[in-house]
Amino acid sequence: MNNDSLEDASELSYIDAHCHIGHDIDGTRQTAEILLVKMDQCGIDHAIIFPFNEYLQRDCFKRANTLIANLMNDHPEQFTGFCRLDPHSPLAIAELKRCVNELGLRGIKLHPRAQNLDIDALYMMPIFELAENYDMPILIHTSGIVKGIDPIKSANIVHKFPNVNFIMGHSYKAHYGITSNDSNSSSAFREILELAYQQKNVYFETSFLPTAYLEELIEKIGAGQVVFGSDSPYGDPCWEKLTIEALDIPKSEKIKISKTNISLLIE
Repeated sequence: MNNDSLEDASELSYIDAHCHIGHDIDGTRQTAEILLVKMDQCGIDHAIIFPFNEYLQRDCFKRANTLIANLMNDHPEQFTGFCRLDPHSPLAIAELKRCVNELGLRGIKLHPRAQNLDIDALYMMPIFELAENYDMPILIHTSGIVKGIDPIKSANIVHKFPNVNFIMGHSYKAHYGITSNDSNSSSAFREILELAYQQKNVYFETSFLPTAYLEELIEKIGAGQVVFGSDSPYGDPCWEKLTIEALDIPKSEKIKISKTNISLLIE
């Protein structure tokens, strides 16, 4: 094992790139107070927060996005807020503009399964164009078999918008990806890895990734395009930190993953 991997893990500081606040349609809830307690217990310095798939969505997440902005303003040292959008909604563009110009939110969360999105469809293009204009990173849920977010579709948008930073939530774990037994899925995932390596605007988020999967991912694209996340409350930040600390890579690379990479995207 690399000697650096044996160094005191407490020397690392963490920004969690994937945390939810609010009340999900599936019944899951998390308040800012609960998340702040978890962060303190787990040694998380800062978190990116955004709405769940809220049970009240008729306003294109307007109330939920306002809550996120208020929490970010109340806890600027602990929270950075991303907005959540339903691109099918006629309010989506106006809501994104409000989130930037009035609320000061710093990024976008998209969930292809929850909002039934086809990520490279024409109706998505205005979202990506505004993200490019506003210099906003976009975190996209990629776990599970969802036709609208298969790696080929992701590669299409990554190639079309080279100035937008895309964060692949869960890094296509399980049904696509490096360890997939499906040769077609593996081939598709290799395509987006190659594009990530060439264009540098694709980042892979670590929640629920086994250490071996993450080490192989780092070997292929480097630690500079990997960001730590827990998907709290679905994931446990304390447990997810263990995955990073167990990596057999130099501490300097762990620092990139735990904090530096995401810091550069939200500064």
